Amino acid sequence: MDGNKDDAERCADIGEAAFRKGDFNKALKFLGKAQKLYPSKRVADLLLKVAAASQAAENGASAGPSSSTGPQTRSASRPQANGHAAGPSTRQRTAASGDRTAQEEREAQATPEMISLVARIKRTTNYYEILEVSKECTEDDVKKAYRKLALKLHPDKNKARGADEAFKAVSKAFQCLSDADLRANYDRYGHEDPNQLRQQQFQRRRAHGPSYDDFDPNDIFNAFFFGGGMAPNARVYRYNFGGQQYRHRAAPPPQQGTQNNNQLLALLQLLPVIAFLLYALMPTSEPVYSMARYGKYVKEMRTSDLDIPFWVKGADFEREYPAGSQARAKIERQVTNDYRDHLETRCYHERVAQQQQFRWGQTKAAREMKMPYCDELRRVQAAY
Repeated sequence: MDGNKDDAERCADIGEAAFRKGDFNKALKFLGKAQKLYPSKRVADLLLKVAAASQAAENGASAGPSSSTGPQTRSASRPQANGHAAGPSTRQRTAASGDRTAQEEREAQATPEMISLVARIKRTTNYYEILEVSKECTEDDVKKAYRKLALKLHPDKNKARGADEAFKAVSKAFQCLSDADLRANYDRYGHEDPNQLRQQQFQRRRAHGPSYDDFDPNDIFNAFFFGGGMAPNARVYRYNFGGQQYRHRAAPPPQQGTQNNNQLLALLQLLPVIAFLLYALMPTSEPVYSMARYGKYVKEMRTSDLDIPFWVKGADFEREYPAGSQARAKIERQVTNDYRDHLETRCYHERVAQQQQFRWGQTKAAREMKMPYCDELRRVQAAY
């Protein structure tokens, strides 16, 4: 732990120096590494500052020539000779201020891990790097990587600025790498398809059918986790209840005459997407282990390095995965990864509760709050 703390401090110093020089990407890289090695409030505060400064710089650059109209706008908002103001009304300014305040309050709830994850996704456009998988990965590896990242980046959970763009990038990477044809073209050309994809998208738009780029990342998320489907030409209505999105899909309007041919063409062109969704939702074989005791999983086992408990079906496990074998080591690595994912989720809730105490002015209670899942997460992270 002390070695990790020293390494974390060195990374934090490098990141802080890069921040002062305006190198935000380098700052995020080293500060994120420091927080992973040894979480601290200092690094968390720096991450928030770097993320805010980076976003402000991007907004300033995107404004471009329009920023030159600023002084004119300010002068125009002053009262004219006839006594009427030419600028926005007080109500409009108040509404805009309220929107900014709500956004700032939401972003203030973002944890350093959320900010660091979004920053990592936005630093690259390579699908393999986005999902953190190798080019030799299997489709199961792609699904597992998507499942892990999608849950962490969904805008309903991740409060960091840019989480929606990162969520969309992860969804697009998953959609490409989980399809054999798209993945082959991506490996060959660096994108899904150099010519055919654009032609297909044009044809689909003419037929009023959704194209690859038009596919909503929330549709992929809902189909993957909840088994939702989407009919061609279906209208999608979104409702928000307590921050969670619900959807109602209305049936497409009746088609007549030649429009039926267009609908059939759109359906045929959607078959690869439908096949992809069906394959993603196909049940897999029973898992080798469970992280909790239930059903057939009654025999308790523990990993050799961190003593993490998991459950298997019976004596067959030790025969198929003998202690010391590569197969057993692979299973134990998977158990450790699942355990770490569980700890990250529970630690996230502990930190949210602690932040609420700070916001309510209960500083002493917040500092003395016991956070067993975060403590255990640090123990696991220190071993890797």
